[in-house]
Amino acid sequence: AVMNIRKAGFTQLNVDLMYGFLHQTDDDFETTLRYAIGLKPEYITLYRNRYKGTKIEAEAGGVSLYKVIRQYRLAFKVLNENGYKANYGKNTFSRVEGDYGTSDYLTKRVINGIPYIGIGLGAQSFGYDYLAYNEGAASKQINTYRKKIEEGKFPIQDIYRLPLEEAIGKMISVAFYFGFVNFEVFEKRFGIKFCEHFSEEVKFVTKNGFMEIKNGGIYLTERGADYINGVIPLFYSERSQKELINLSSKTINRSQDEKIFLEAYNIEAYSKPSLTADCVIFFTEKGKELDDKNMKVLLIKRGEQPFMNCWAIPGGFVKVNETVEETAARELEEETGLKNVELSLVQVFSNTKRDPRGWIVSCAYVGLI
Repeated sequence: AVMNIRKAGFTQLNVDLMYGFLHQTDDDFETTLRYAIGLKPEYITLYRNRYKGTKIEAEAGGVSLYKVIRQYRLAFKVLNENGYKANYGKNTFSRVEGDYGTSDYLTKRVINGIPYIGIGLGAQSFGYDYLAYNEGAASKQINTYRKKIEEGKFPIQDIYRLPLEEAIGKMISVAFYFGFVNFEVFEKRFGIKFCEHFSEEVKFVTKNGFMEIKNGGIYLTERGADYINGVIPLFYSERSQKELINLSSKTINRSQDEKIFLEAYNIEAYSKPSLTADCVIFFTEKGKELDDKNMKVLLIKRGEQPFMNCWAIPGGFVKVNETVEETAARELEEETGLKNVELSLVQVFSNTKRDPRGWIVSCAYVGLI
């Protein structure tokens, strides 16, 4: 296919890749990624799988945010090493210097906040004070869209009048396609200064390392790209933020999510038994004596199934050509930021039924900070 595309005279080729699937391992994704790079397209675009409304929606609970972040970071690293560049948070990577890898139309409407009219089934239009969707946005059927076209009517399904705060939120969410908001464009569009209008939000994202101010705008950092779906809503209207909070407060079926994950977990793909290193880190508050009364244990919240979002001690699987001691130190640094902690082996846990994923032997280390 690529040979025919080049033979036909096309000089710009993009390859779309998807990640974040339940049955997609990191190795699977990296293999696909490197194969795509080998085709030498000018651009590679990453798409995180969106389960809602698809035939595999039931699998969504088995995919953690941790896995999604890990796979995006993997792709960002591999693509950059092979000459494909992009801002943090951007999903299109280009190996052409000075080329964003997107159409002129898309680039201008994202960076410059230019209003646009969508043409086609379910297409979105965004004006200065309105948002509209064409017929088919909900039904995915072309009949009503075609009927309106044949009658000489605009094929609009829904149109919403956007108050200023809603229009601002929409413009910013679109700008995040490229990982940054241009201050001059924002002020020209709304007549207000970004850092003044969002003074508290800017203070929060810069202080916590999610974004940085440079080149006349505010840009996502590597850390910010990990949590982009949490950063963007900070700039939404108060009404939209409350709606998101209400949605997130609904009951989550954690046991079902874990079941989905475990059903897809292929223990046969790993050595048996698998080996892990876990760290029990004790500490006391500054100025207090080191005794049983003041002693505390460092815990993290698990970002992956099983027991996702539950408290746990730092630790993880031993990698190929890595000693157990090296694993303990690496996992402690990756999950807590702590380095050079003196660790001592205290016990090995090897019960074959101790982990729902399969036979996993854990080497427990203890440290004091």
